[in-house]
Amino acid sequence: MAINRNFLIGIYDSQGDIDAVKYFNRVTLNGGSISSANRNSINTFVVDLKKNNLWDLVNDMSLFAGVDGLFGSSGNSVIKLKTNSPSISLTNFNFVPSTDYVSTGSTAGIRDANNTSKFLDTLYNPINQGDSVSSFGLFAYVKGTETSGTTRVIIGSSDVGEFGTTIATRLGWVNIGALEGGVIGSSTLPSEYTPSGAGNIGVGRDGALMITSNGSRTNRFYQNGTEINTAVASSATFASKSLFVGAEQAVTSTSFYCRRYMRGYAITQGMNASQVAIFTSLWNTLMTSFGANTY
Repeated sequence: MAINRNFLIGIYDSQGDIDAVKYFNRVTLNGGSISSANRNSINTFVVDLKKNNLWDLVNDMSLFAGVDGLFGSSGNSVIKLKTNSPSISLTNFNFVPSTDYVSTGSTAGIRDANNTSKFLDTLYNPINQGDSVSSFGLFAYVKGTETSGTTRVIIGSSDVGEFGTTIATRLGWVNIGALEGGVIGSSTLPSEYTPSGAGNIGVGRDGALMITSNGSRTNRFYQNGTEINTAVASSATFASKSLFVGAEQAVTSTSFYCRRYMRGYAITQGMNASQVAIFTSLWNTLMTSFGANTY
């Protein structure tokens, strides 16, 4: 008897959104697992991103909550929820799955409590992917703060540019000006995009953080969907390396390791204020389902 292709497609689709199902299957093949409740939440997250025309703006994205066995059976890799790059996973450097990761609850996420040596390589290089500084974004969902007198990067990379200047693409706590902020494609680190207001001095911020450009080299910084910075234009150059999560490929021996609970990230095309608000709200809804929301 001939097999009805449409019938098979219907069965497959009934398991969830096709991209969510691909993610679930890859997590399982990697040695991890996701509960039925968490699968439903992730599926809804993917569907809502598509409904709001945001899915196609995401270049690379991973969840660091809601998955049991996040680092896989080998402990060396984390499966991405979406990527446009050749690598479907991040490479783990020094995170210990049994002690540095919790899947749900108030301490959900991956964390380098001593901020000394642990990071993930996204294997995503903006230059290789043909990205533009004029339409680019870095997003992270985090909990916790940093200490004054340090630089701690949630996601980023840097190298030495012409005449010894530093080219950096980063999101995090920057000691220059002692404020939370970020930078995309800058050759002058003092031009960090730092939010205004004394409340964040010496502590940083948590929640849904994003720095994004949208059709120009003017970058804007958002927390929980609200813009909180004075925008400054960047240069037109990315660092030449792939982006790290939890550190930065720094030009010195210090890699600016992050000490916050990191619950997910996204590398995106540029978003406007309305898109940022929806994107961060959907992330918060997802984290609420894991008991890991911060706002």
